[in-house]
Amino acid sequence: MDNDRNSEKRKPTNIWDIVAPSFGKIGPKYWNIFGERLVELSNIEEGGLLLDIGMGRGASLFPAAKKIGNNGKVIGIDFSERMVHETERELLERNIENAEVYMIDVEEMSFDEQTFDYIISGFFITHLFYFESKLSNITKILKKGGKFSFTTWGEQKDQKWLTQIIDKYIDKNTSTEIRYNTVDCIVNELKESDFHTIRVHEEQPYVIYNNQDAWWKEMYSNAFRGIIEEIKVQGMNRLESFKADVNEGLKKFTREDGIYFKMPVIYAFCKK
Repeated sequence: MDNDRNSEKRKPTNIWDIVAPSFGKIGPKYWNIFGERLVELSNIEEGGLLLDIGMGRGASLFPAAKKIGNNGKVIGIDFSERMVHETERELLERNIENAEVYMIDVEEMSFDEQTFDYIISGFFITHLFYFESKLSNITKILKKGGKFSFTTWGEQKDQKWLTQIIDKYIDKNTSTEIRYNTVDCIVNELKESDFHTIRVHEEQPYVIYNNQDAWWKEMYSNAFRGIIEEIKVQGMNRLESFKADVNEGLKKFTREDGIYFKMPVIYAFCKK
């Protein structure tokens, strides 16, 4: 069981290492938009210590560092070595001195109890819901009265066609139901973890691509790259057939000025 679990961890880590240099830098900058929105709604005050879990390329880390100011400090962690390297390089380029980033797996965090005034996480927190620890690591290192906020994807109805195509080419159930993609599920989970002052809502923004080429370029720069590489191993003819099916599916969402996808995002805020 443990070996299987570690294997599952290694696979996405490798993909994130591969896409790290271009992640969030190609196509619609929706990661930055959602990260800035998370910080905007989190009621972060100047000063204090903030932890950003799964910070990736800093979509929420950079606005959090600005918000918390020079009297505060932001620590970002991610389990992708390349993500950490690229984000650290960008911190230096921007001359940001109140933020540090480290390669740490969230389930292996060794921060002292009641260390952080704030903990935020952009599109990573559902990872915790699938393991036994759930949110125990969060509650342990967050101060009493500390604030915890995160984003997760709502139900992605505009992506179901893509999942169906993937299932034709890859022999695994990618259409498994995701439990934690509704407001009610998130609220219940936070209550069970003894959080209070809970605020959870869903927003339904559109992400717009200029054309099919722009869509594919962005897919090569995120976790979808792993799907592409897995199909590529089956042969170039197989990959070209997959791309043709996807391009046909993209037509359904194409308007005169671009390709539109509604991508619901759940924002959650609470206190310990």
